[in-house]
Amino acid sequence: MLLSFSYFLTLQASAAALATGIGSVSSSAVCVYGNATLNNDCPLPCQGLLLAIVGDCYCRNPNYQPSSIRVDPKIKNMTVYQMYLSLATSRYFRGATCRNWLNEPDNQADWNCKNSSRDW
Repeated sequence: MLLSFSYFLTLQASAAALATGIGSVSSSAVCVYGNATLNNDCPLPCQGLLLAIVGDCYCRNPNYQPSSIRVDPKIKNMTVYQMYLSLATSRYFRGATCRNWLNEPDNQADWNCKNSSRDW
């Protein structure tokens, strides 16, 4: 029981951090969306946030939907997987920071939970 409770708290905190860390280019979020010129830009704070979330907890439940008060309205109802998808593809936003980085093979495998070479 303790393991599942700590897992849930870790997932809950990580997902809330990701939700809070994504915002429009006019916000102070560490990962921003907007025009396509952002796709090559991948500042370390955004990269660190994206790396901190992937792994065992996220891959056990990628469809977890965090409940955070201070979340950008465009991602408010997204699951964690949809948040990664919104940054990595043009499905939701024309451009986003770290898009090209998220689509590098190892990183793409991470957020798609298909990277067996990583030790989570």
